[in-house]
Amino acid sequence: MKSSRIVAAFLLACAPLALAAAHESDAQPPSAGAPVPKEQLLVPTADAVHYVVVSDAGKHGDMWSWTLPDGRMAYRHSQSLRGWITETDQVVTLAGGMPVKVEVRGITPSGDAAETFSLAGNKAVWKSTADSGAVAGPTATICLPAASGSPMPF
Repeated sequence: MKSSRIVAAFLLACAPLALAAAHESDAQPPSAGAPVPKEQLLVPTADAVHYVVVSDAGKHGDMWSWTLPDGRMAYRHSQSLRGWITETDQVVTLAGGMPVKVEVRGITPSGDAAETFSLAGNKAVWKSTADSGAVAGPTATICLPAASGSPMPF
């Protein structure tokens, strides 16, 4: 049970982180528009790995992880913690084991969860409802969506 909590905590930090048939193509970049409604977020496949978000007080939500037909990783997070509702999905494109594209949609207690991140060569570009930016350098950069708010050298 403890390892399940650790995995769930990790997924919460890295993947508040996944997207339905409409997202099979590509998600829209974050905008000033309304958050993507729960009904339009990805639906986990029958073979998705299922995690339960728990605390000593009980169950608070669910998270799922699966691979899309095109090889991208998908995540779905649904949580209600004392009325604070989180409904998000995320799709991650990996190259060489590194995330090179991350798209997050949905809603959190803070509002719209929309975030994007891309890494091409040595240039990282990110955008969220809180900030946006780009950086180029001699080392790769990885973004931790919503967890840190800014990219970190990897």
